[in-house]
Amino acid sequence: MLFAPFGQCAEWTVDPSVSASLEVNDNIALAPTNPESVDSVLTSGSVVMAVENDTGRLGVSPGFRDRQSRRSNDLDRASQYVNFDASQLFQWGGVGLDGGFRAESTLTSELESTGFVEADKRRNSLSVQPNVSYDLSEKRQLWARASYSSTDYQGEELTGLYDFDFRTVATGVSQDLADDRQVGMSLSWSRERAPTQGTETDNIALNAQYRSALSDRTTYSASLGARYTVQKLSVAGGDFDEDDAGGVYELSVRSLVTNRSSVTLAVSQSLVPSGAGVLLEQYSGTLSYGHEFEERLRCSASLGLLDTKSLGATRSPVDYALARATVGADWLLAEDWRLQGSYIYSRRDDAVADTLAFSNAVIVTVSYEWPAYTWSR
Repeated sequence: MLFAPFGQCAEWTVDPSVSASLEVNDNIALAPTNPESVDSVLTSGSVVMAVENDTGRLGVSPGFRDRQSRRSNDLDRASQYVNFDASQLFQWGGVGLDGGFRAESTLTSELESTGFVEADKRRNSLSVQPNVSYDLSEKRQLWARASYSSTDYQGEELTGLYDFDFRTVATGVSQDLADDRQVGMSLSWSRERAPTQGTETDNIALNAQYRSALSDRTTYSASLGARYTVQKLSVAGGDFDEDDAGGVYELSVRSLVTNRSSVTLAVSQSLVPSGAGVLLEQYSGTLSYGHEFEERLRCSASLGLLDTKSLGATRSPVDYALARATVGADWLLAEDWRLQGSYIYSRRDDAVADTLAFSNAVIVTVSYEWPAYTWSR
């Protein structure tokens, strides 16, 4: 029976949590001129509800996040989301279905894609991702997945952003060489379409993957491939196509420095969908360090770099770079209570306007997670 968790021997779980944060930020929108400083109280809550057994799971997770600013009511906003997941194992493999709906503000949702964060407008997105896997042998697996997402903006004409939909289809095979080594190959196709702008971007990519352990303390994974992209643009003079080719890669390395500390490095080059109406090319890199002083106290530091640009040689308003440095601490006050604090420095470099923007933010969060309610039948 498909999604058999509703059968006998199923375990039901309800896991709620809430948090409250105080944020002080001297440039909330990372604006190059007239920065707006705010003191905000953020409240959030979520609940994970699931039913599962040894072969299947069905879950749903609604949540919200609300911001109230003392200095500017214009920045008061709330975001809501609901995610779902379903999976079922069979003797031959498994199937799954994930998805969700999210309503949020462009001030936060666009920071790491188009960079258009000046207008505070509503952004609604819906996504669905089915997947299936087939075991060719004990160590070899064939898989396929697809996705569809739709994003629309309130007041589209005021934001410089365009409603768009994005769909992907991918298939591949993976092979376990040993307990700590795996290789794979995948082929994918994606399309972003922005009807009001009259653009359509198709991308085909071929990738090879490898994952291994360099030692007992160091593991890494790598993906390397090539892509071919075609943009179909509608302008006053007519329709024309523009093609572009390039590489795609992803590398992640994690090493345990001591039994209580670790360092992680991740770099990637990829294409991402955006409210600009076309796929954007992104280069990203993150270096992070974490140290556990004791069982209840953990500190961390990270440096992240993100470079976004439009495809081709022509510069556009979406070409910008974002750098972010973060230091933080996480203290487990009691079994269910947690105190977190962080300082975040951000810098945004707009390539076309030739402007720089900076921000400093301090966030203190108190969260409470109720013990999960679990029962079986």
